[in-house]
Amino acid sequence: MSKVLFIIYSYIAIPLLILILKVISPFNKKINQGLRGRKETWSILEKANLSESRVILIHCASLGEYEQIKPLINKLKNENSEHRIILSFFSPSGYNRAKDKLVDIKIYLPFDLPHSMKRFFKSINADVFILAGYDVWPNAIKWANKLNVPLIIVSARLRAGSHRLKPMFSLMHRAVYCMFDKVLTVSEGDSDRFKKLGVKERALEVLGNSRYDQVIQRKGEAVPNEDNISSILSGKIVLVLGSVWRTDISLILDLIISRMKGSANFSIIIAPHEPEDKILNLIESKFTEANVGFVRSSNLTLDKGNINAIVIDEIGYLAGLYKFAHIAYMGGGFGPGVHNVMEPAVYGVPVIHGPNLKSSETAEFLDESGGGYLIETEEQFDTIIHKLIEDEEFRKKSGLAAEKVVLKRAGATEKTVKVIQSYLK
Repeated sequence: MSKVLFIIYSYIAIPLLILILKVISPFNKKINQGLRGRKETWSILEKANLSESRVILIHCASLGEYEQIKPLINKLKNENSEHRIILSFFSPSGYNRAKDKLVDIKIYLPFDLPHSMKRFFKSINADVFILAGYDVWPNAIKWANKLNVPLIIVSARLRAGSHRLKPMFSLMHRAVYCMFDKVLTVSEGDSDRFKKLGVKERALEVLGNSRYDQVIQRKGEAVPNEDNISSILSGKIVLVLGSVWRTDISLILDLIISRMKGSANFSIIIAPHEPEDKILNLIESKFTEANVGFVRSSNLTLDKGNINAIVIDEIGYLAGLYKFAHIAYMGGGFGPGVHNVMEPAVYGVPVIHGPNLKSSETAEFLDESGGGYLIETEEQFDTIIHKLIEDEEFRKKSGLAAEKVVLKRAGATEKTVKVIQSYLK
């Protein structure tokens, strides 16, 4: 049955996906970039002349996985300077924003067609193929395995209820996951679930999540206009709303504005998940109606009068903005899933978030420790934000609890590198 599914996947599903993407591409900038980038992959590899090179191939789905794996890239390169590191992406959002001097070659992963993956792995001749997280492509795994390239997943997660565990999908996934040499999981629960997908017990190790190391490493990094932001927010209690979606804005922004109008000592930084004009205009219209002074981050100067809100209309540096925060609200919990709560927590900032935690075990850790607060209604948000603003001792105690959650889980990168090194000798 798995062979039949492989055939359907390889010769019907993927070609159909490529056809659909080509039809849509003239109307979608990201899809168009991805298609053009995949054409360029072959010329990049040809020019690289890898026949005499030792290669570490690392694949990330998108920007989040890249940020997670950056400490691993740094350590691998420092300990294996003779190797060339090739970093592949599926999504333009990761490819376009990945800038790492330690990466020798950056490419798009070809579409997962049998002939493409055969050509890809033969041209690279990698010593190891490392996958960050969940982005597993069956033909890529099959051809890496056929060519005896060791296969390793790092910071591997498999949530309960994942579609990969459902009967129809698990048949094909079992045929794929049994090929992995190592699956380095975040938790024991993840390991148990990977066993159900056919991962051999000897291939499983629980090493934790390297993303904790990443946020610790990034803590304190500079952000654009840092002096201006600091001046505007000086002496105020600051709430940073990170990666907010329209659903987050609809639920809480009016309440926040009411509190801002009632207190000259309370200001916010608000960063939409996608800073597009529609969402920026929605946010700013609410500030304008309420007569709240605001400024866009791209237009920051010290001479801005009475500013109580900074609207982030650029991407790439949200993590550094939490250094200004006393309280954080992390978006996505009323949509696809709450975003990276580690980023504010590492600064000792209590984190409020919505109920969808499917992609954030850390949010659960924060809630259990007293460093995080799950809200489902406006009333719940109003209650906790009032407590955090008015009770300084409570706020500081909550922030320390949040920071401890991150610090005590550091160290996965070191353990992961040791495993990878055993395949590079």
